[in-house]
Amino acid sequence: MELRHLQHFVAVAEDQHFTRAAERLLVSQSGLSASIRSLERELRAPLFVRTTRRVTLTEAGRALLVEAERILAQVRSAHEAVAAVQGVLRGTLALGTEQCIAGVHVAGLLAAFRRRHPDVEIRLRQAGSGALAEEVAAGRLDLAFAYRTQADTDQLRSVSLTSEPMTVLCHPSHRLAGAGAVLAPDDLAGEVFVDFHPDWGPRRTTDAAFSAAGVRRTVALEVNDVHSLLDLIDENLGIAVVPSHFRHKRPSLTALPVKGTAEAEYETVALLPRSVPPVPRPAPWSHCWRRTTGLPDGIGRAGRVAGPAPARPAGRQRTRERVRCAMVDVMHAKDILIDGYGRIQEEVHAALKGLGPEELHFRPSPGANSAAWLVWHLTRVQDDHVADAFGLEQVWLSQGWEERLDLGLPRHDTGYGHGPEKVAKVRVESADVLTGYYDAVHEQTLGALRGLAAKDLERIVDERWDPPVTLGARLVSVLSDDLQHVGQAAYLRGLAQSAAA
Repeated sequence: MELRHLQHFVAVAEDQHFTRAAERLLVSQSGLSASIRSLERELRAPLFVRTTRRVTLTEAGRALLVEAERILAQVRSAHEAVAAVQGVLRGTLALGTEQCIAGVHVAGLLAAFRRRHPDVEIRLRQAGSGALAEEVAAGRLDLAFAYRTQADTDQLRSVSLTSEPMTVLCHPSHRLAGAGAVLAPDDLAGEVFVDFHPDWGPRRTTDAAFSAAGVRRTVALEVNDVHSLLDLIDENLGIAVVPSHFRHKRPSLTALPVKGTAEAEYETVALLPRSVPPVPRPAPWSHCWRRTTGLPDGIGRAGRVAGPAPARPAGRQRTRERVRCAMVDVMHAKDILIDGYGRIQEEVHAALKGLGPEELHFRPSPGANSAAWLVWHLTRVQDDHVADAFGLEQVWLSQGWEERLDLGLPRHDTGYGHGPEKVAKVRVESADVLTGYYDAVHEQTLGALRGLAAKDLERIVDERWDPPVTLGARLVSVLSDDLQHVGQAAYLRGLAQSAAA
């Protein structure tokens, strides 16, 4: 009996199909069948019941599967133990996610993880939040990004990443688009709804909100991807209640806030298994362990595994915890920054939405700033600082925004030191040009952030200060500056609208 025989046997048992297993293993189907027959001859027992559609395990096959998985896991553990002594992290990271999840950029996160740990195999599964929670609890996934579907259990732990309100999306010609007001679930009674499958986070959130309000709704158009949902709304075939960040994916649609849904707010979480291996953990991973499980180092809980997943040897389990901790370590700083800048984009749009020229340039006193100047200034500073920190060209120059705004200011002016006369020069015909410039800067910012590794944040970007400014400090400083200025713009919005009333 050779290891390859056991590998072939486990693959067929998992896929319940010789052709699919052969494709996955990159061997010929005839070679795979011959390998299984050789194993059956040696064990003197049939391992599979073969039909024209699928294969199933015999009683002897089920007994062998437990031992075969244990043997293969021990072999992997041996390889990984040697690699660990050499300072290399190996193993497999099984990750799950819902589509278009908020609070984490999954592709960028996986890319950063692969750069830091190239010897770890990455497997990704996309599914609804309920299915992902079950797979994490059963030990088939190491980590999943999903909507919070339930309270923490003995098998599952969740770490909150972000939360956001739900928003109605409709076609601009729809009757609701003209309302221009905050809607309640009662206002949507009788509408044709587009939504996801019942297992998806946004669908669960919306169902909970309408149930709490005592309003019945019928989902006539059910889809399993975001773009199909947006296409159906774009054709005015129905409306949808979705997490607020979806509105940025199709700006041509009308987005309206929904009141009375705070108790069913869309919350994104990282799902982690609650079980803890009863083995010592190496010191370098202790901080990851505490961050991942919330338990003090050295304390374990016996986790119950749902389903037929076999127990893993201690060495294999320890490696999985190391891989999981490494993933959590990669995701924190970068994704907090991505989420933070995403919130700035939302606030910029909210501060300027619907403002006309008079409101954009309203100044409560001659020496005060206008909302238009504040948003232009924060965008110029972000554009300038991010481009400088990452060695990029400013969007202001590379994409022609200087010519489009045509403010008559020096090319590299960012607004620092502006007095009343220069503030007055920042005049635009529409808020769209300001939000358009910010969106372009935001895209360049996200592109730069997605490629970050944790060590990059320690890079010195400005030695004129004492202590020198690191990339991490610069990015947080820009974020803080943006928050101050967009908050002032939102305040001016209220003043301008009150003065016009």
